[in-house]
Amino acid sequence: MLGSFLAIFAINIVTVTPSNDLVSDRITINTSPEQVWQYVVSFPRIETEPDYWLFRIGLPSPVQSIAEGNYVGASRQCIFSNGAIFQEKIVELEPGAKLTFEITEQPNDPEIIGHLNLLKGQFLLQDNGDGTTTLIGNSWYDLKVKPSQYFDIWTRSIIRNVHMEVMEHIKELAESA
Repeated sequence: MLGSFLAIFAINIVTVTPSNDLVSDRITINTSPEQVWQYVVSFPRIETEPDYWLFRIGLPSPVQSIAEGNYVGASRQCIFSNGAIFQEKIVELEPGAKLTFEITEQPNDPEIIGHLNLLKGQFLLQDNGDGTTTLIGNSWYDLKVKPSQYFDIWTRSIIRNVHMEVMEHIKELAESA
């Protein structure tokens, strides 16, 4: 058993190239896409404690997003609890339906530099026809560390929990408005 594990680990280190992958998550919000949209391009500060255990022990969590405007080409920032800022540019905008942004600059964090490139993000809103909206969060990334299969498990988990922190916040804001 141990020998099989070590063989798989060694093969992964030698052969696996950097990934270019997608993490996608969804949440149902009990209001219209128009109401949800108000909090998609930018949202006020998240004041609640994060749920994800890595955020609770110190990994920076998302706290706010701000944008210079609601138009293609506008700059946007995703701000994290340690003050780290991901600089973004809006590349697609369909009010009430779609926001896509490219990551133009990542924080100078030694945990990220040379290891992970976040490429772009996206929010899609789907009207469910019953007074609810499905909000979908997508993030594309390039992982450059080995063994990539191992580190990809952690990367996907962290990205998924960033999505959920933001989308749960959007849900709370939209449903209480």
